[in-house]
Amino acid sequence: MQNVEVLEVLSAPDISGVVRHTRNVIAEKTGLQGAVLDKLIDKITQQYTLFMRLKAEHTDLNLVPSEFVDDMWHCHHLRNRSYEEYCRWLGVNGLVYHDPDVKKSNIDDGWKRTKRLLEGTGLRLEECEFEGLKRPANCI
Repeated sequence: MQNVEVLEVLSAPDISGVVRHTRNVIAEKTGLQGAVLDKLIDKITQQYTLFMRLKAEHTDLNLVPSEFVDDMWHCHHLRNRSYEEYCRWLGVNGLVYHDPDVKKSNIDDGWKRTKRLLEGTGLRLEECEFEGLKRPANCI
């Protein structure tokens, strides 16, 4: 299994520009810097990949990212070609759409659903030390 994970990382599109942009956004939002910020950005990037895979696999479900994952998603949208390539890599025919105009009840339901699916991958959001990875974004 580990060899498959290594191959996936090697074949993944380069999103380093998205990661740098997200780092700046999160640094400004939280005031974090240095090794603590680096650790947070690594976690956001991992969770972003997991979330986007879930969105690609469950196109019929309303899924909501965490606040910080949503920040990365917004940064990725600003790099159209990178985002299109990333969606193709996920196996999506088209784009993984983002809807900022949703009702609060849809966000709450989608966040519960997302947490259940993420926990199925072994990720425990409650164990994360960064609050922005434990609360939902205000859009889907």
